[in-house]
Amino acid sequence: MVQIANASEDTFVDDWDSERGTGVDLFASMFFPPSDLQNDPPEPPDDNTFVVSESSPSNDVYVFKLESILNTETLEGNWILKFRAQKMIDDATQLDLLVQLRQNYEDEVVQGELIFEELFEEVAFGYQDFEMVMTTPALEDPNGSSDIDPSVIDADNMFVRLVANES
Repeated sequence: MVQIANASEDTFVDDWDSERGTGVDLFASMFFPPSDLQNDPPEPPDDNTFVVSESSPSNDVYVFKLESILNTETLEGNWILKFRAQKMIDDATQLDLLVQLRQNYEDEVVQGELIFEELFEEVAFGYQDFEMVMTTPALEDPNGSSDIDPSVIDADNMFVRLVANES
């Protein structure tokens, strides 16, 4: 069964901004339009809708809450976090983007439990599509190799934490 968890609210914004200017909800820029998941996967967000870190970030953090997922313990197969990044300034610098899936995040002091993280290094000028793939235990082999255990994840309190840094 395929489920999609969109961003539902901004939790910590730091120096990130929206292409629509200041004072607007950033999480709305990460929405995947609904679709018939049985026959048609959702379309990714429009490239003209995005969030922006500082141009020379140093531990620039943005956190958003995800919508609840139903029955996480029955979701077999990979959990995938897809996103597109673009370095907008055409110069020699590159950016690193740390992407974390966390539960029970409160703030930067109480970050909750880290479920999974991946560092995407040396993001260069232009658009790049990324996937953070988290494997789950197979139902027929619950003690097999995996990155995460959905049965212990609080599906009502999942967050994505992005940390941008200049490489």
